Amino acid sequence: MAAEKVVEEKRCPSGIEGLDRIVGGGFPNGGVIHIAGSYGSGKTSMAVEFLVRGAKEGQKGILITTTLAPEKVLDSVVRLDIFEDKMIKEKSLKIIDIEEVLEELSHPRRPIDRNGAMELLNEIEEMVSKQGIKRLAIDPITPLLADMEAGSGRDFLKKLGEAMNRRKVTTVITSDCDEKSPLPEVPADGLIRLSNIDRHGNNLRVLQVLKMAGTQHSHSRYVFDITPCGLLTTPLIRGGH
Repeated sequence: MAAEKVVEEKRCPSGIEGLDRIVGGGFPNGGVIHIAGSYGSGKTSMAVEFLVRGAKEGQKGILITTTLAPEKVLDSVVRLDIFEDKMIKEKSLKIIDIEEVLEELSHPRRPIDRNGAMELLNEIEEMVSKQGIKRLAIDPITPLLADMEAGSGRDFLKKLGEAMNRRKVTTVITSDCDEKSPLPEVPADGLIRLSNIDRHGNNLRVLQVLKMAGTQHSHSRYVFDITPCGLLTTPLIRGGH
């Protein structure tokens, strides 16, 4: 029984059934998961479902949005059957604009230098600590990194990962990149690539887990649909487990 508990604590089930099966039981608990993909590939939907399913299980979550206004985030994704308005009212799920966080800094100027990046990290860590957060998402990270001086962004992400790991806060970070572009450099315990492909005139959303620490995960590509029941996956090719 003790051994089962130790194993369980090492993983944070996303709650997205097909995805958890693909990654071998869930994300590394307290780890950073990088979800990279082009516009419309499903990044925000995956991040939101990760938080909603956590809230359903009593794990408070925060989504820091860098592009959409907080009130528009939920309107931009398919509404999940398990979502309840009380999650927002009772603050088990909170959506906050990055500008609101940056306004708390002593010097909220652009570009954000290393000191500003560390201030931002402290603001996020304090918010997570005070509110008892166990799941964090930043969607997408790309505009924020673009606002940081060279080198400050990577340092910020590295320190963020270390801080969240200490607190066992599992973090999802999304980034924008098309299929032909190199992936943004994000220090992470897991990497999921989302893409859109054309098959016989049909546009398919596809995911592939390129990295997931501590587990023997599938390397196959999977077609997925975004539905009110959540993200549903189907192997793109036979085999892969």
